[in-house]
Amino acid sequence: FGLASGASGRWAWSAGTRLESARVSSDGEGATGIARFGAASAQRFTPMSVAVQAQYALTPQVALTSTLAHNERAPSYDELYANGPHDATGAYERGNPALRKERSHSVELGVKVENARARYSATAFLTRYSNYIGLVRGGQIVDGDGNPVPPDTPDSLPEFLYVGVQARFSGIEASLLQPLLDQGGQRLDLAARLDWVRADDLTNGQPLPRIAPLHFTPALNYTRGNWSARVEAQMAARQNRVPSSDLLGPTPGSVRVNASLTQRFTASGRTGLWFVKLSNLLDQTAYSASAIDTLRQLAPLPGRGIAAGVQISL
Repeated sequence: FGLASGASGRWAWSAGTRLESARVSSDGEGATGIARFGAASAQRFTPMSVAVQAQYALTPQVALTSTLAHNERAPSYDELYANGPHDATGAYERGNPALRKERSHSVELGVKVENARARYSATAFLTRYSNYIGLVRGGQIVDGDGNPVPPDTPDSLPEFLYVGVQARFSGIEASLLQPLLDQGGQRLDLAARLDWVRADDLTNGQPLPRIAPLHFTPALNYTRGNWSARVEAQMAARQNRVPSSDLLGPTPGSVRVNASLTQRFTASGRTGLWFVKLSNLLDQTAYSASAIDTLRQLAPLPGRGIAAGVQISL
């Protein structure tokens, strides 16, 4: 890999490149005696990635940023050679030894505003994949050996395939930290973050599966001396953009409220903190749009919970 950076006047820039060599192999049926794994094989890939970033300071507090990147990734072992039941998801996954490197080009444009206390940032991005590797429902119902069977066959599984398609991702990310109170040793800040992505399978004219919806998390942070507290609302919008092969359809939105309390202390010359974290205070049932549809309704996100602990720096 290589890195370089520089600055001139209001401009600052950085660039980086990385070249890898990856070898992915399968012992085939020789290691297991299972015929469906076929003959042993090995593949070698040489992914290369390049990125260039530039920043222009409009004022000492405001900066514009931009990034251009080309990224490549070698297919993983599962993506190439998987051929069997996945017990955790209740699916039969089948890899594709003919997969090529995953390739993409991306551009990002952003703005950052920072002063002594407040921070704001926003970024818009667009990524175009000439070959995006993903796991999609194959349309068949199979037995534990991958043979097609009628849908009502006991212990049958839906088939999922690793495929390469042309794809496009676009979205925005934003965050802020705004002071509301800072006096008498007390500080109250409003924090928020937002992220949204739209992902399309350009080969088949469908949304890509298992894409997270719009997320927005506002929070209040309070600090007084060694004490700090936080309350936040993790909001997830309804995900309506799902491919026709997703048997569960859209994923409902949710609001999960969390809170925490922390105190820092010093004991025997060592610093530490104790904390209490409360999660999903309203005990709302929520589902992850990123979960495979065989598992989504069977494994909702965690309900109401509490965690407490102590951390000491040694």
